Amino acid sequence: MADRIREAQERLARILGEARAGEDRELARQVREHGEQLARLMHGLLRLAALHAPTNRAFDKPVQEVMRLTAELCALLGAVELLCVEGQVYVNDLRTRFDVDPEHAVALGEGLARHNVGGITFHSPLDDSQVRSLMHLLAGQPAADRRRTRLQEAFTCAGLASVELQPLQQFRLDDAAVERNVDEVYQDTAAMVADAFAELESGRLPNPLPIRRVIHQLIALIATRDGARLAFEADTSLPAFARHTVMVTNLSLTLGRAAGLPASSLADLGISAVLHDAGYAVRPQGRTCTFAEHSRAALDIFLRQRGFHQARVRRMLAMVTHHRAITATPKPSLYARILHIADDYDLLTRIRPDGQAAHPPPHAMRLMAAQGGIEYDPALLHAFLNVMGPYPPGSVLELNDRRWVMSISGVRESSSFDRPLCRLARLRDGSTPSEHIEVDLTQGGDVVRVVSRNRQSP
Repeated sequence: MADRIREAQERLARILGEARAGEDRELARQVREHGEQLARLMHGLLRLAALHAPTNRAFDKPVQEVMRLTAELCALLGAVELLCVEGQVYVNDLRTRFDVDPEHAVALGEGLARHNVGGITFHSPLDDSQVRSLMHLLAGQPAADRRRTRLQEAFTCAGLASVELQPLQQFRLDDAAVERNVDEVYQDTAAMVADAFAELESGRLPNPLPIRRVIHQLIALIATRDGARLAFEADTSLPAFARHTVMVTNLSLTLGRAAGLPASSLADLGISAVLHDAGYAVRPQGRTCTFAEHSRAALDIFLRQRGFHQARVRRMLAMVTHHRAITATPKPSLYARILHIADDYDLLTRIRPDGQAAHPPPHAMRLMAAQGGIEYDPALLHAFLNVMGPYPPGSVLELNDRRWVMSISGVRESSSFDRPLCRLARLRDGSTPSEHIEVDLTQGGDVVRVVSRNRQSP
């Protein structure tokens, strides 16, 4: 097992070294060209299907071209995801270019949106009758309710079970502020985690665009707010199944930003974090993968997708190397080193089924600091400490006046490195306060000890 994983790691490392300009250029060129042709043909066939029966001879040539293109794209990519997002068309995370006639992309998106559909995934090539049925159903009148679901049911009845309809997407490529409630963003994140792992459990690769959309929202939040605090406060409001994944994603993005990664790299890091435990979604012989198996299981899933570009290679390297020490040979990738810190910190402080955390956050930070240069990248670990501080969110502290407080912030300024914003947890007489009262340690109060309590209390 170890030799197979090492061999796969070395293979991916060679591919990464050969990748240029962020992508495998030849693969990207083919995908973009074929994707643009497919989108144009589908737009033309939609217009044709609105006027003629699918048996009309006018369909013959474009149908043959759609058959050819879906076959070639499936050979290159495995499953082919054609998504229309904000007037643009993406094929498997690569944007096609409609520099001359962008109205084709817009019109195709509008045609799909009639059915509450944002894109189509082809899990296998289509034959002549399937293409004609596909276009006939897409050109038909939308259902009165549950439009996408009704159309998917019609596809199945028409022999198009390998064609999967995707919901409408909203996707931003910039760092615009998220004009949404923070809780909504985190609930969307939990839903995205559930969808991604459901796809993996069914043997399909998750669609990266919905993941990217949510990741960009998280990046925008972290750019303007305390990422450590956001991660801590979101944790208990999320479904249990999503907490570890979302926490690791939050902390990875926070650390990546502190390390100076640009927004595009942060987005790829965020996707890597969401999928870092993807192997646990695999069910070999109906059982859950063990810790020793889950990296290999994740790699097996993502190697099914043909072709490579650098972003995908980086994600796979992160999956298979994020548990490895910094001293290992070959050295873990950058994303893996970031994930290693975020993952271990959450595991060290995560509440156990008995309601107790393995370690209070300050103790966990000290344990990790002792492994800098041995287990963890020392520069990244230093950046993590500079973000989280010696009393990370969730730390329960006793002050010199016998009050207990819970830290709710990371480091706000270097001058207040060890003086976080806190919430009063216990009064001097040992009673619990009747309301939420914030205590800013920059305004007074010295920490005399760390209280070994779980981070859900009080």
